[in-house]
Amino acid sequence: MKVNNWLIILLLFAFIIRIVPISFPDFTSDEARIAYRAFALSTTGKDELGRSFPVLFNSLDNYQLPVVSYITALGVLIFGKTDLGVRIPFILIGTAIVLLIYQLSRFFMDDIKYSIFAAALASLSPGLIFFSKFPNEYIVSIFLTLILITQVLKERLRLPLMLVIVLLMLLTSKALWFVLLPVLLLTLFLNKKIKKREKILFFAVGLIPTVIIIYLYLNIQQGMRSLVENSFPIISDVTIKNGIEKLRSQEASGWPTLLDRIIFNKAYFIVTGIFHWFSELSLSRLFTELDSTGNFGFLKLGSFSKLVIIPFFVGLTFLIKGRKRFKFLSLYILLVTFPLVFLYPVKNTGFILFALPFVALISALGLKIFNQKIAVIFFIILIAEFLVNLWFIQASIKNSNQYRQGWIKGAIQEADAYASNYSIAFSDNLTGDIIPFIEWYTHFRPEDGYEDIKLPYKFHQTRVSKFRLIVSESTFYECGFDRPPYIFASERDLKKIQEEIKVLPQKLYKNYLREVMVYLLPPKVCIH
Repeated sequence: MKVNNWLIILLLFAFIIRIVPISFPDFTSDEARIAYRAFALSTTGKDELGRSFPVLFNSLDNYQLPVVSYITALGVLIFGKTDLGVRIPFILIGTAIVLLIYQLSRFFMDDIKYSIFAAALASLSPGLIFFSKFPNEYIVSIFLTLILITQVLKERLRLPLMLVIVLLMLLTSKALWFVLLPVLLLTLFLNKKIKKREKILFFAVGLIPTVIIIYLYLNIQQGMRSLVENSFPIISDVTIKNGIEKLRSQEASGWPTLLDRIIFNKAYFIVTGIFHWFSELSLSRLFTELDSTGNFGFLKLGSFSKLVIIPFFVGLTFLIKGRKRFKFLSLYILLVTFPLVFLYPVKNTGFILFALPFVALISALGLKIFNQKIAVIFFIILIAEFLVNLWFIQASIKNSNQYRQGWIKGAIQEADAYASNYSIAFSDNLTGDIIPFIEWYTHFRPEDGYEDIKLPYKFHQTRVSKFRLIVSESTFYECGFDRPPYIFASERDLKKIQEEIKVLPQKLYKNYLREVMVYLLPPKVCIH
């Protein structure tokens, strides 16, 4: 069979296993927010808060950069307010990553078998598959990083295309603010066909927009706070600060000030960050379990199958003994995961994904030296393992019960049916942030949720149209002439209500572990 045919088969296979099942995994509240925002942008030209085509978006944790939201909006514009509309752009991007890994492999080795192996491994990477199924910045960041590398390695590099790629990267993820320049510099070094003057020019195309965007971001309202809280938490970690102060308190009297500054200083933040970097980028994450919560991965499947660790180590030995340019594959892994240095004590599984394309390339090097029959058996086992996990997908859903609360969808859709005649109240502790789920899973109109906030930072909506939240301070009373709402109560609020008013739940809603989570109360109770 021709190479082109194999590549087409691999791409088709990669697409199918990313799109089936289309509704898995359930959205988190932040992903539901992006989905609803995409619907609002595609239908009204405004985001969920009523701002016309903004550059920075709101979330409960941070400012969100625009590229992911606008990509999602394009999918919703074409396919409507559906799971397919939200997910299809990322499924296509995840499939395109397989093609880009194939193209990148052609630079490192002429043997076409190596390129096919690299693409096949990427198509079966559980981490890359999982993150190709919902809106997120990580899969887009990997896609753009690979485009940057493959374009720079070409003999003829076009300046306008280079500038577009750089701007898209800078507007996708703050992690790429730190990854872009080192990756660009290394890739320019690898391309021996570009003249020195051109290399300086192309590096400037990466440097100048990066400096401008970081400067602009730091000068917006809450920009510095956002960067410190979410991108550099290591700087504000109390444990490290207390450790440094404890060491200083044990100094002898008369200790030289200069020596104090040399030994006991904030450089310990960086040392701790480096240890955090390598502890997060571990073999257990790559080859055994990407994430134990189920929020960021399939059950008991790491970024790569456990079997891939064998050719990976063989590939590493080949890297050491092989041609000089092979050695840069491991350097790429360090450069693209470098933001992990700043994240201690936060664990961010998404950053591990940046290493996966290069892990696939290294593993393909090791796999190439195996007998062809062994290689075929190897891939059959990989496919079988993934299909078995897909067959028992309900186990992964239950595992992520606390983090991906898709069970709330049924309660919200039933509330939507009542909303034409009644107002609706939800307990605020049913999920971390229930408003995005309400906006996405109901017939809610975007204009009914607009807020007069120009640049929201960690803004939490509490009321949209006929839907409101019950907070812990809320009190309840028997309605007189007031019009009562339907209440979707948590156990916390059910107990408070039943202490004052005799009312029984009309219906119960359970989570994936068959635990009762929501109690539907008939319209008899009013809320202060």
